Amino acid sequence: MTCVFVVLHYLSFEMTMECVDALIKLYVETHKIKIIIVDNGSLNGSGEQLLKQYEKNSACEVILNEENVGFANGNNIGYAYAKKMYSPDYIVVMNNDVIIKDKEFVNKIEKIYQETPFYIMGPDIVNKEGKHQSPMSIHGYTRTQIEGIINVRSRRLKHYMLFYTKKWCRCRISECLKRKRVRVDQSLWKTQHEYPVIHGACIIFSHKYIKKEEYAFDRRTFLYFEEDILQYLCKKKGYLLLYSPELQVFHMEDVSTNMAFRSNYKKMKMKYKHLIDSASVMLNIMEEFENGTNERQGRGR
Repeated sequence: MTCVFVVLHYLSFEMTMECVDALIKLYVETHKIKIIIVDNGSLNGSGEQLLKQYEKNSACEVILNEENVGFANGNNIGYAYAKKMYSPDYIVVMNNDVIIKDKEFVNKIEKIYQETPFYIMGPDIVNKEGKHQSPMSIHGYTRTQIEGIINVRSRRLKHYMLFYTKKWCRCRISECLKRKRVRVDQSLWKTQHEYPVIHGACIIFSHKYIKKEEYAFDRRTFLYFEEDILQYLCKKKGYLLLYSPELQVFHMEDVSTNMAFRSNYKKMKMKYKHLIDSASVMLNIMEEFENGTNERQGRGR
C-alpha cells in the first residue's frame, strides 16, 4: 500500500516543518509513504528553505510554484504529481497547519476502506480550542442558499470601504474574524456519515477516485467552497464520500492566512471576493447538472 501526503505550504516555514516532521517521525520507517510539499508561491523564501531542509530526505519532495494559484490548484498540482509519479493507493491532501499524531493513521485508512470502499474520506478535525470542525454539514447547500450568499456578499463588497470607515463596523468586523467560518454541530463528529460536507484541511482520496479524476478539486476556485463543490459532485457522480471519526487530526487554523493579511480590512475584503467567486462557480456547476449540459457528469473532470 502506497500513501502520499500532499502538504500545501504558504509562508509559514516553521508550521510546515512541524507538520512534515510529524509525518516523517510516525510513518517513514514503518510505511511506504511519500510527502509532497507544494510551496504556493511564497514570497518570503520559505519554499526554498523547505527545499534545502528536505533535499537529503528521500521520502520528501518539494514543488515550488512561481505564484500563488490558490487552495484548489495548489493542492491539484501536488495531487496530479503524486498520481503521475507514484500511482498511490491513497493521497492525503492536507494544510500545512494540520498535525497528525496517530501512528496508526495510515493503517486505519486501509482498514476503513476495506470495510467501506470510499472514493473520498474526511477525518475528525480538532482545532486549538478542542472544537470538532468536521463534518461541516450533513447536507450541502441548495441553489437558493448559494444565490443568497452571492447576493449578500456582493452588496457588502460593493460598499465595503464605506462601512469599514465607520468605527463601530470596524469593531464588528474584528469580532467576526475571530469566529469560525462555519458553525459546526458538535454532535456530528461522533458518528460516521455518508456524503457530508467535510472540512478541507485534511481530505483522503482513495485509488477509486484517483483513477477517475485528474485533479482533486475543481480548478475554477481560488479559495472557499472547495469542500461544498466536492460534496455536490460526489453525490451527482455516485462517488462515496465518507466521514469517519476513527481518524483524527489537529488543525492549528489560518496560520498562513494570518501571515499574508495583517490587516482585518484586507483579510475580510479578500474573503468576500473569493467567497463570491467560488459560490458563483458552484452555482454554475449546479445549473449545468440541472440543465443536463455538464459534459463531465458521471465522468472524470
